[in-house]
Amino acid sequence: MLVRNERMANQLTILFVHHRSDDVTRRRVQRLETLNPGVPIVRLTYGSSDVLPGTFNAADVSEFAGESGWHALDLVLYAWYRHRRDAQTEAERYVMAEWDMVYRVSMAEFYRETWNEDIVGAQVFYCGPHWHWDWFGPCLPRLPAEMRPFAAALVPMAGVMLSNRALATIARGPIPRGIFSECRLATLAAYHGFDLVELPYAKKRNITWKQDFVRMDKDTQAYHPVKQLSLLDEQS
Repeated sequence: MLVRNERMANQLTILFVHHRSDDVTRRRVQRLETLNPGVPIVRLTYGSSDVLPGTFNAADVSEFAGESGWHALDLVLYAWYRHRRDAQTEAERYVMAEWDMVYRVSMAEFYRETWNEDIVGAQVFYCGPHWHWDWFGPCLPRLPAEMRPFAAALVPMAGVMLSNRALATIARGPIPRGIFSECRLATLAAYHGFDLVELPYAKKRNITWKQDFVRMDKDTQAYHPVKQLSLLDEQS
């Protein structure tokens, strides 16, 4: 159980990003509630109408409208932070929990080693040494010139944790348009001087961008992507 911070209502808020309201999505929310008692779970989407009750749709915010679905997932973070965050949901840290990610432990346990970092993800790519990453090619020319030296990516977006100060700084802008979400979030973080930190290997080894890469070994603490219900959804 997380200890409440005197400065904010919560030490953690979970930002649950989804695009449909099927049984898989509902069960994933229920699992997050069970594993994280007392932690606010905010439901977010970008552009979908088939969503859970009370979901905030970032595509309805005029300044963030007109982008392409899953390419724009990071915009849900900035739009919510600017326009819907309140005293009940503001927190010291935020985790972006996509609907197709399965956690087997609490957020406090999963992010224990990296809890005090400003921005954490499974894999960090930099444009220099990782120039071959597919999205640097189309994204780099679209970035403002002053941001190009900081071009980076957090891959995948699922499971990214941000401190309040990091999300507040990024959400203030500027926020370039037409940039793939994994590249935009990481580049903006680096541009503003935040270190991009990877999860320990034992935590990230089954967090990837392709379902075929996931190994259901029943020992890892989080898996992505898992798009159907599985035995992992029942285990603790």
